[in-house]
Amino acid sequence: MSSSVVGASSNKKSGIRQSCEIIERERHSNDDTFSMTSTFFKLKENEIMSAQFDSLKYKILLISTAFVCGFGISLDYTLRSTYTGYATNSYSEHSLLSTVQVINAVVSVGSQVVYSRLSDHFGRLRLFLVATIFYIMGTIIQSQATRLTMYAAGSVFYNCGYVGTNLLLTLILSDFSSLKWRMFYQYASYWPYIIIPWISGNIITAANPQKNWSWNIAMWAFIYPLSALPIIFLILYMKYKSSKTAEWRSLKEQARKERTSGLFENLVFLFWNSILLAYY
Repeated sequence: MSSSVVGASSNKKSGIRQSCEIIERERHSNDDTFSMTSTFFKLKENEIMSAQFDSLKYKILLISTAFVCGFGISLDYTLRSTYTGYATNSYSEHSLLSTVQVINAVVSVGSQVVYSRLSDHFGRLRLFLVATIFYIMGTIIQSQATRLTMYAAGSVFYNCGYVGTNLLLTLILSDFSSLKWRMFYQYASYWPYIIIPWISGNIITAANPQKNWSWNIAMWAFIYPLSALPIIFLILYMKYKSSKTAEWRSLKEQARKERTSGLFENLVFLFWNSILLAYY
């Protein structure tokens, strides 16, 4: 967990440095039609929104909603690791459980760099919603799987969603916290692990996964989104408050003037930036 947080923070810092360098090059070149200007504007949006969290009331709300969202993610992850064993056993392919685990590990590593880079370009909330959609898709596919290959396919989507929601939740908390309290905020979504080990055993016993593993997985397709709604609504509300400020209107006006790239240039940028530049 801590390695993901460190990786997310380093990716964020490198993204800021690269955005500043490229913005500076744009000022001295008329040939460059597309660069990381959108990244620069998204980071400035985060700064304006961060100022809205200055009051104690909103700070408590941010930490509380992050805790609720983190509780949903973490409890599901803990339970699903057990349910996966029952699922593979029901296919009479229990020996291939390690295959699913390897797929999960590969997807987790690969998706982190993509999420961290694209979130600087498109914004934290948009990528958080994309990750939530992947999470729901993967959960539904896994719950309805009738063979291991189908379950493994669901694992790909589920892990894309799981890694994305965790990473973006950490980045959101980092964006809206002060440097002094950053570590405290970043780990707010992981506090549920203090509680989960004491209750997960009772939940698994009551759920009877040997017979009901499919439903036990499927119900998280709506439980997790419900746990994520509070922080989503909070960010939307803070974005609405930010939109009323003069700084926000000025930034949007500047963004409209500099937005000259087309669809093809956007796609080229996203390919190079998310696939290749993420590793430097």
